[in-house]
Amino acid sequence: MTYKTGAWGEKAKIRSAKRKQYFREYKKLHPQYERKGQSGFGRDGELEAIKLLKGAIDRNKNTVADYDISWNGQKIEVKTAHLKYYKDGSANWKFYLKRQKGKVDFFLLLCFIESELAYSFLIPDSELKVISVNIAFSTVKKYFKYLIQ
Repeated sequence: MTYKTGAWGEKAKIRSAKRKQYFREYKKLHPQYERKGQSGFGRDGELEAIKLLKGAIDRNKNTVADYDISWNGQKIEVKTAHLKYYKDGSANWKFYLKRQKGKVDFFLLLCFIESELAYSFLIPDSELKVISVNIAFSTVKKYFKYLIQ
C-alpha cells in the first residue's frame, strides 16, 4: 500500500509503526498474549487428535496442508475451542468451519474446559449444514452420537 498525503500519509505510517512497537513490547512483558504459531492451541488440538484416533497421520507435521490429519483414508479437519462464558451465565464452544466446509470428510471438534479435553466429536462434513457450530451444555446431547473417547 502506498502512503499518500493527509490522514493516510506519513503520519499514518508513523502511527502504525508506533503501534506495532507498543505491541511487541507489551507481548514481551505479557508472554500469555504471544502467538504460539505452529505450536499454538490449534496445533495442540491436532496432536491431541492424533492420540485419540489411533493410526492417524499428521498432515501438518512439516508443512501446512489442506486438512489436518488422515485417518483410515479419510480427510479430517481438527477444530479446537475453549468454553466461552458470557455475562448472562451461559457458556458454549464455537467452531468456524467455513474455510474447510466441503473439502474434508470429517470435522473433529475438540471441546476444552480450561486445559482439559471435555468432549471430542467426529462429525461427517455432509451432516453439518452450517458454517459454524455452537455447542452449549444444553445442546451437547444432540452431538453424543458423534462422541469419541
